[in-house]
Amino acid sequence: ATLLIPVAVLLGWLGCIAGRGIRRGRGLTLAVVTLPWLVLPPAVLIAASLAHPVYVERYVMFCLPALSLLMAAGLIWLVDATARAVAARGRAVTTWPGRALAVAPAAVIAAIIVVAVVGPQIQIRQAGSRTDNLRAVAAVIAAHERPGDAVLYLPWDAAIVAMAYPGPFAHLRNIGLGVSPVASATLRGLPVGASVLAARLHGVTRVWTIRWLQPPAPGPPTPADIVATRAVARMHLIGRWRIASVLLSLYSAG
Repeated sequence: ATLLIPVAVLLGWLGCIAGRGIRRGRGLTLAVVTLPWLVLPPAVLIAASLAHPVYVERYVMFCLPALSLLMAAGLIWLVDATARAVAARGRAVTTWPGRALAVAPAAVIAAIIVVAVVGPQIQIRQAGSRTDNLRAVAAVIAAHERPGDAVLYLPWDAAIVAMAYPGPFAHLRNIGLGVSPVASATLRGLPVGASVLAARLHGVTRVWTIRWLQPPAPGPPTPADIVATRAVARMHLIGRWRIASVLLSLYSAG
């Protein structure tokens, strides 16, 4: 797919010059709208990252439609330019052979783009292409959970595992949750303190723990994490599943 970068740059440049260049008097053109849309957000994030790292590629995914518009305009400009060249050689572009010659270069470029991206698009959608398999985690819980089961996310950030397939997790008591996502205006909610968690653990007979096999941002455990880890260490391990990046364990108090 990296081989398409020069093609994208060329088509984007053609899209910029389409419609009488970047500016048409004082009016707006496609390039005037799309170039700031495409360039400014990543440039600002990269500049800010020199002081503090904030750049993540998904933050600038919304810029890609601007490039798509420019490339589409470039292809259209190429068809028009080829049609003018065909007409200059005395061929009528209103006939089928003339129309075929006019669209041939743009059609070849479009076909190259499609062929080049089909493979990566199929590959990235395979289960093995990701560092996690959250569907498999949810399937294990759905197969083994019982009424009254609790769940602990160690650390609390691991609660994001439950968001892709929330159905099975909805049946578990999240004993580490202190304030709901709605009440706290956060994605995962806020965890309880160590003392509250210790009190909740006294009434638990079965508990699921969800951890990262390799924490994305390892740090020191919180007091609540320490309380939870010590509590489950005294329980009986029923089952453990290593599923891609997630370590899923089920404990029983008896």
